[in-house]
Amino acid sequence: MSKLTRILFLNVTRQCNVNCPRCYLTEEVRNKKELLPLEFIEKAITDPFFQDPNYESVVIFEGGELSLIGEKNLRNMLELVKSKLPNCRTTMVANCYSLPDWLIKICHEYMGSEFETTYALDKKYSLTGDAELYQKRFKQNIKKAHEAGITVVVNVELNKETIDLGVDALMEVIRETKIQCWEFDHSIDFQEFMKDPRFNMYGSPLVETTTTYEEFSDYIIELAEVHGKEMQALGIQIGAIQQAIYNEESIFFNVKNTANMLSINADGTCTTDVLYSDVPRMFIGNLNVQTVSEMMQSKSRKMLLRWENSVRVKECIGCEFYNKCKGGPSYMPLFDGLSAECAGAKKIWTYMRDIYDGDYRQQQRR
Repeated sequence: MSKLTRILFLNVTRQCNVNCPRCYLTEEVRNKKELLPLEFIEKAITDPFFQDPNYESVVIFEGGELSLIGEKNLRNMLELVKSKLPNCRTTMVANCYSLPDWLIKICHEYMGSEFETTYALDKKYSLTGDAELYQKRFKQNIKKAHEAGITVVVNVELNKETIDLGVDALMEVIRETKIQCWEFDHSIDFQEFMKDPRFNMYGSPLVETTTTYEEFSDYIIELAEVHGKEMQALGIQIGAIQQAIYNEESIFFNVKNTANMLSINADGTCTTDVLYSDVPRMFIGNLNVQTVSEMMQSKSRKMLLRWENSVRVKECIGCEFYNKCKGGPSYMPLFDGLSAECAGAKKIWTYMRDIYDGDYRQQQRR
């Protein structure tokens, strides 16, 4: 039996070099030149929570934009992690607006030649507000990484604008860049949420998506219908499609995984989910005055776990796909109140099981 995983997000800085109007970080912190101190990293990774031999540890370096801290600082952090958690897996999330040669080298040396990036066809800008420049530099840099032997996983924020542009527009980017691994996330306007933050009685943020769950699922189904054969020929992997075809567990971010996640900011504040890194009410402690183990016993964290593991998914128990999707992303409401679809994307699972005749599976429709 494989070990369970504990995930540590190191927000090495919240400073960023792009402007995403719906970002989960406020403009204020994105303009700060933060640097996560080594002592905070050491305090976290030497805590019994991450030293537990019954768990595998994954340490994810991200921001903001991690390339902004420079090669020396990032190497020092990686060396510290490897010295204290020698068997952990390290990876990173970079926005690919800038991808210096030294970062590619570090990815080969420490991260198994793989990293993740985020993307959308619109609502992404340079700091001067240039959408075209962002698109140009993003595509140039993921191609650069691919040509350097890096496996790039592109996580598409499936926002309203991307959906409105249609599946052909995304397929053009897939063809042009030759990147083979594509995932999808729901689009949340965190900037609107932070203007009037609301939470349920268990402390979970009441966020809203920029599209309905049904629009999200319909887009991915259309991508499979229109471009499935070509994607198979090109070796393209779409996580939301693959999971349903091969009856795997959900690949969406933070599906009932809050119990095993910690995110650290440069000022020592900590949250469970990295998406809460700039939401003070979601802070479960501060490394300046607490240990990780102490934070894991906080009342707010226990309330979130109760919401995630029992209350939120009560309506899922009888669903035929629940053992696979587990209710979808835990930071989102189970239903959007606008469509019949759920956060776990039941429509995709059902479609792939009953309708899709399988350019991927190469078998007849059931």
